[in-house]
Amino acid sequence: MDDEPERTKRWEGGYERTWEILKEDESGSLKATVEDILFKAKRKRLCEHHGQVRLGMMRHLYVVVDGSRTMEDQDLKPNRLTCTLKLLEYFVEEYFDQNPISQIGLIVTKSKRAEKMTELSGNSKKHVTALKKAVDMNCTGEPSLYNSLNLAMQTLKHMPGHTSREVLVVFSSLTTCDPANIYDLIKCLKAVKIRVSVIGLSAEVRVCTVLARETGGTYHVILDESHYKELLMHHVSPPPASSSSECSLIRMGFPQHTIASAADQEAKPSFSMAQLENSSEPGLTLGGYFCPQCRAKYCELPVECKVCGLTLVSAPHLARSYHHLFPLDAFQEVPLEEYQGERYCQGCQGEMKDQNVYICKKMSAKEDPTVETSDNEIHELNPSAMQALFPHAAFDFHKFAKDMEAEFQEFREQLQNSYNPTMRNEHNRLKSFLSYTSHSSWSLTEMAAAGFYHTLVKSSVQCFCCGLVLFTTKVRCTPYEQHKKFRPTCEFVLGKEVGNISKYDIRVQKLEKSAEHAYRYSGEDARLQSFDGWPFYARGTKPNLLARAGFFFTGDLILNIFEDEGVRLDSFKTWPAEAHVEATALAKAGFFYTGEGDKVQCFNCAGCLKEWEKGEDPMKEHAKWFPDSNCLEVLGKSLEEQPESPSTLPSVQQTQCKAHLEEKATLCSVGAVEFIKSFQDLSVFHLDCSSYFDSESLLTAISSCKKLTEIKLTGSFLRDQDLLSLAKVANRGGFQKLENLYLSVNHDVTETGWRNFFRTLNNMPALKELNISRMFTHQIKASASTVTAFVQCVSRLPGLVTIVMFGWLLDAEDLKMFDIMKEQHPQSRSLKLSWQWVLPLSPNFQD
Repeated sequence: MDDEPERTKRWEGGYERTWEILKEDESGSLKATVEDILFKAKRKRLCEHHGQVRLGMMRHLYVVVDGSRTMEDQDLKPNRLTCTLKLLEYFVEEYFDQNPISQIGLIVTKSKRAEKMTELSGNSKKHVTALKKAVDMNCTGEPSLYNSLNLAMQTLKHMPGHTSREVLVVFSSLTTCDPANIYDLIKCLKAVKIRVSVIGLSAEVRVCTVLARETGGTYHVILDESHYKELLMHHVSPPPASSSSECSLIRMGFPQHTIASAADQEAKPSFSMAQLENSSEPGLTLGGYFCPQCRAKYCELPVECKVCGLTLVSAPHLARSYHHLFPLDAFQEVPLEEYQGERYCQGCQGEMKDQNVYICKKMSAKEDPTVETSDNEIHELNPSAMQALFPHAAFDFHKFAKDMEAEFQEFREQLQNSYNPTMRNEHNRLKSFLSYTSHSSWSLTEMAAAGFYHTLVKSSVQCFCCGLVLFTTKVRCTPYEQHKKFRPTCEFVLGKEVGNISKYDIRVQKLEKSAEHAYRYSGEDARLQSFDGWPFYARGTKPNLLARAGFFFTGDLILNIFEDEGVRLDSFKTWPAEAHVEATALAKAGFFYTGEGDKVQCFNCAGCLKEWEKGEDPMKEHAKWFPDSNCLEVLGKSLEEQPESPSTLPSVQQTQCKAHLEEKATLCSVGAVEFIKSFQDLSVFHLDCSSYFDSESLLTAISSCKKLTEIKLTGSFLRDQDLLSLAKVANRGGFQKLENLYLSVNHDVTETGWRNFFRTLNNMPALKELNISRMFTHQIKASASTVTAFVQCVSRLPGLVTIVMFGWLLDAEDLKMFDIMKEQHPQSRSLKLSWQWVLPLSPNFQD
C-alpha cells in the first residue's frame, strides 16, 4: 500500500503545470487564463459521469469537518471555519435537492477526538441548524482521521447494500493524531465498501492520497473560495454505482398527508415519532404524514419509520431521484471555428459567441450530413426553444409540438413524395405562392430558389426534386439550410442537373443565318469554347449540354437583367453571413453578387469590389474607386423613374358605381405619390412594398384624400420615423374618416418606433380596426413602457373595436393593464384584442 504508482503531483495532475501555460492578456492580467484553466478542470470532472455510468439513488454520507486550530487561519475570509460552515450550509441544501431520498450526517474532529454533530438523517433543517451553531465552536488541538473514520464506519457498515456509503473529509491540518495504524483502518473501509473523499484546505497530505486512492474516492486541494465551493458541489451528484451490484427490491411507503387546522373540531392533536430522538421537534401537532403500514405519525419526509422500518417517501422525492439511474451523455466540445452547424443556441436562440460549442452526441449522429432523414424522423418544432422564448407563458409546449408534428405527418403521407416535373421551373414555383398566406419569416423568392413550391395544403411547401415537405419556417435558418438539413442527399441540393430552370437562365433566341457561324462552330469543341463568358446566373443550364445540342454562345446578353434592383438583391441569396456589409445596401449601390467570397460587380460599369470592411458605405466606395463612371447618375435616375419590372410593376384597380364613387388602389411602386395626386376621391389605399423610398411625401399625399376609410401599408418599407410621421399626420386631422388602419409585417420598425407611434397617435374618431401585426423581432417580449403607451393610445381612440397584434407577446400584467383600461373605454362591450405568436407556430388568443 505504501508503494504509490508514478504520477504527477496533485496540483500538476489536476491543472497541467499551470505556471507554464499562463498568458497575459492585452491589459497584462492573468484572470482570463486562470478562469480558462478552472473551466477545463470543471469540465473534466463533469465528463466523468457520462451516459454509460449508472449512479446511485440512495446515499448515506457523513461529512467530517476538521475542527483543529488550523481552522482559525485567515487565508479564507473571514477564516477557514466560517467559510467552511457557510459552504456546507449551501451544500446540504443542494444535496437534498438532488438526492431527496438520501441521508447525511455531520462529524467534527478536534483535540484528537471525533464526535457527531448530527446523526444520519434526511432532515436538512436539522443539519443547517447544527452548522449555524458550530460557528461559535472553539478550534483547538489536532484532528484525528482514524477516530473520525472509525466513528463513521460503525454506522455506515450497517446500511443496506443497495445504498451508497460515503465519507467526505474537509481536512485543514497537515498532521493527524491517531490512536492506531490508520492503514489497517483503510483496509477495513475498503472491505465494507465505504468510499472516502478528501478536500484539502492547506496542501497535499500523503495519508489522504492513499485513503482516497484505496477506497475509490477523490482528493483535491483548493485554490481559493470559489474553487472550494466548486469542489464541494462536485459531491452533490451521486458517485457511480458498482457494476457488480445486483438489483434489490426496496420496500417503500407513500404515507397519507393529513392537513388539519385548529378550527376543525374533529381534528385531534398527536405526537410525532420524531420526538423520540429529538426533543426540539414540535410536540402535539395537528395533521402530518401517517405510515401506511403502522399508522405512526411524522412531520416531514423522507424518513425511516421507527416502528416498522418502512422507508417513507413522497412521489416527487422518488421521481427526482430516478433520473440518476439514466444519466445523459456528456456534451461534445467543439471549437467554434470548426463548427459547421447553426450558430444559434437550440435552448435560448442566442447567437454563439464563445470559443467552444457543445453538441449532443446522439443528435449530432442523427444529423450526419450523409444520412437521409425519413419522413417519420422529421421534427420541425423545438418545444424547449419555444419554452425558452416564452418563459412566462403557462402553456404545454411539448404537447403542442407533439400534436402539431402528428398533424404534419398525416399531411406528408397524403402528399406525393416524388419528382414533380411541373415545378422544375423556378418561375412556376414562385407563382404557386400567390395563395400563400402564412406569416413566414422566409421570403417567397428564397423558398422558390431553394426548390420549394406551395402545396396549397395549409402552410406546407414541398421540394420539386426529393419531395421534402416542410410546414414551419426558421427565423435563424434559410430555406436552403433546412432543405440540406433534412434531405442532404437531394440532387438539387447537391447541385446536380435535375432539370431545374432558374428564374434568370439565359433564353436562346433565333439569330440570322450566317455562313461564318455555321463553319466556325460546326464542331462541338468549338461550340463549347464559346461558353467561356457564360454568366454565373445562368449556371442552371450546363454549357456542355447546350454545345452537344448544337448551340453556341454569342457573348452578347440580350438585356442587362441587373438594372432592376430587385434582381440584384436576389443575387445575394448566397451572400456570406459573416460579411461586413448588408446585401440591401450593395444592391442599392448598383452591385450584384458574383458568387465568389464577398466580391460584387456593378451592373453598369462592370467594376468589381471585394474585401469589404465594417462600416463602409457601398455608395461612397463605388464613387471612390470608379470616379469616371456615370453609375451614380444612372442609379439616381432609376430611383426617380423606377422602371417597370416584375418587382415594381403597379397594379391599379378602379371601380365606379352609380350610387357613389369609390376608388381602390393597390400599388407596389414609388409612383404611388403621383397616382394619389390624380385621384383625390380614393376611399381605400393598399401599398405592399419591400424597398425603401421617401414615405414622407407619400403620407402627405394620402392625407389630402379626405374620403379615405382604409389604409393598408405592408411589407418592409416603413421605418421608425415613417411611423411617427403617420401619427403626426393623424394628429393634424388628416384621417378623420379613416375606419381601418393596417400596419402589418413591417420588419424594420423597432420597439422604440412602436412606442413613439403609440405615444403620438391621436385624433382618429372614426377608427374601428387597428392592425399592428409584426414578424419576429430581436425583442420578442414587449417592454413595459411600450405596453403602457399602447394602452394609453387605445384609450384615446373612442371608436376602436378590433385590435390585431400578431407577433406580440403579452404577459398577464400586460393583459391586466389592458382590462383596466377596457372598463373605461366607450366600446368596452365590443372592444376585442387578438394577439398571436408567430414564431414558429402558435395558438391564437383573444381577449
